[in-house]
Amino acid sequence: MEHTHIPEGTIIPPLRFATVEPYVYRGSYPRPLNFPFLESLELKVILSLTPEPLDEKLKQWADSQGIRQIHIKPEKGQKKSAPLQPAQAKAVLEIALNQENTPIYIHCLNGAGSSNKLMGCRYGRELIPVAEVTSLAICALRKHQRWTHPTIFAEMLRFSEIRTSSEVFLFQGLE
Repeated sequence: MEHTHIPEGTIIPPLRFATVEPYVYRGSYPRPLNFPFLESLELKVILSLTPEPLDEKLKQWADSQGIRQIHIKPEKGQKKSAPLQPAQAKAVLEIALNQENTPIYIHCLNGAGSSNKLMGCRYGRELIPVAEVTSLAICALRKHQRWTHPTIFAEMLRFSEIRTSSEVFLFQGLE
C-alpha cells in the first residue's frame, strides 16, 4: 500500500464532516491529521457517540485546546432496534442545543474503504453502520426543529443507510 505524503499545513476535515447548523458540526472520529481543521472551528465541546471514550491522542489534543469532552455510549435496546435510544437522543439534544457548548463537534466512528462501504461496530449480534449513530442524533435534532420526515430522511441518506430500526426510532422513539 502506497502512502501519500500530505504537505505540512494541509487542513483535512474528518470523514463525512458537515455543518448541521451554525456552530454545530458532525463527522467521523477525528484523527490527528484532522486536528488542524478542528482547531479552526474553535470548538468548546466534542460529543462522542462511541462504544469507548476518546483514545489518548484525541483526549490529549482536546485537553490542550481547552475542549470539553463528553462521551455517550450508544446502547442497543431490543433486537433490531436503533443503536441510539430515545433517552440518549434527548441527552444529545440537550447538549447540542445549549449555546454554552457551541461550537460543538458530534461524532461516532469512522467510515472506511475505497468501495464506499461503511465500517461497522458490533451491538449484540448486529453490525451497525457507524455513521448511523450520529445520523440518528441529528435526526432527533431535526425532528425537534420540526423538519418533515421526508426531509430528515433525505439528509440522513447523505451520511448513512436508512434501516427499519432508524425509521422506527424516528417515527415512534422520539415522540
